[in-house]
Amino acid sequence: MGTVTVSEFMKRNKITCKSVWVDNKSRPWEKQDPKYIQDHWKVTFSMEGRRMTVDFWMGSGHNGKSPEADGVLDCLASDSHCSSMSFEDFCSEFGYDTDSRNAERTWKACRHNTNRLQKFLVTGKRLADLVFNTERL
Repeated sequence: MGTVTVSEFMKRNKITCKSVWVDNKSRPWEKQDPKYIQDHWKVTFSMEGRRMTVDFWMGSGHNGKSPEADGVLDCLASDSHCSSMSFEDFCSEFGYDTDSRNAERTWKACRHNTNRLQKFLVTGKRLADLVFNTERL
């Protein structure tokens, strides 16, 4: 499989997506500040009878517009690069302090979602195709 767009990857693998708006609060692990309101969505991907639902936040500048399916899947694919990193490497790569509990939660969330994504896609080959053979948005 050559390089394709995330949308093409979704079509080839018959992945569908539905987004449901939840609220307009910041992520629970971030400071709740009215200046940083974000739209919170539940995004559910479906394929071959399997489902995977993730929480997804977008800045309020999107004015309530639902997230694009290929954009959410691209974010998950990008986050999966972190799953093979040690916590120290993750902090170094993204400018976090290794003493930060927030950084550790973020690193663990990336690893957790990568495991969920691999189970959803069933094969390591599909995950590798998504991560390495699709154009990043």
